Amino acid sequence: MHARKSIIYPDLHLGEFDRLLKRFIMPGAIRRMVKKLPVDPELKDEFISSFDESLRQVKARERGDENKAYVPATPAAKRLIKAASEALVDVEGSDITYPPSFSSIGERISRGENVMLVSNHEAGADAIAYLAAAETANPGVDLHSSVLTVAAHFKSFPVREAFLSGFDRVRVYNEAQRKGEIDREFEVPEKTARGHNIRAVKALLRKVRDGGRLIFFFPQGSLHKGPLQEPPDSSGEILDAISRHSNEGLTAFPSYVAGTERIFAGFRKASRGNGSMARAPVTVRVGEPFELDGDRHQKLEGAMRKIASVMPADLRGKYA
Repeated sequence: MHARKSIIYPDLHLGEFDRLLKRFIMPGAIRRMVKKLPVDPELKDEFISSFDESLRQVKARERGDENKAYVPATPAAKRLIKAASEALVDVEGSDITYPPSFSSIGERISRGENVMLVSNHEAGADAIAYLAAAETANPGVDLHSSVLTVAAHFKSFPVREAFLSGFDRVRVYNEAQRKGEIDREFEVPEKTARGHNIRAVKALLRKVRDGGRLIFFFPQGSLHKGPLQEPPDSSGEILDAISRHSNEGLTAFPSYVAGTERIFAGFRKASRGNGSMARAPVTVRVGEPFELDGDRHQKLEGAMRKIASVMPADLRGKYA
């Protein structure tokens, strides 16, 4: 595989440009964007201080190659993300649909049950859109503190790690990363990835056994805008772990999200001084709950077909 080049700075290998962008350019941009958020100034100041410390910690973990499989939310980021989900998502202008049973997930979670949304994954703001939809369907219920996201882990994204620290997260390496199919910069030795994923599943088991979680799971394993892609095998292991170890019960909903790139697009535009920040309309479709039956391969196949059933026909891919 040939090393890819940056189209902006063609003399730089893509990995080198990625490090330049995420270590020096993006931190300043994120601080400017946060300052533009229409939320309590004290929340913003608290987050920026926390962000700087989180960034230092993530970089330190990278230097020591000690990336954690489970990353708990930082209190400052948690408070900011909750406020931001209300400030950045135009709920009234969004296309949000869900079955009646979705309006009782607050009660289920309060009883110690786990609730899981199994979804496509378009953008980094998908979890924010789902949080807004869930709290719209369950007014007066604080669901943010119960959120646990499960998605692919990218080793060299310290800024994203720090910025998304408002959610408890379990991170796994997917097969494309282990094989170096994304880019050599992101290639992870099989032994390292396997050991990390074992730790990730163990962390996940502890959380689902405790119960009372709203889980956002993106089985494709990476961001992708377009037809539904075939997921990595590791997603089947995760689904199997969640379904078998939710001791107080599990309710799984297939879901589809789109338009979430608009959330941060408005965010970025405002940070450059191009007008004020506006709430972004998104599309969130939640289907009827379904059972996770069979072995891990069958559970994953069934979940992907359920996700496809709530997606537009032209985006269902092989699951049409």
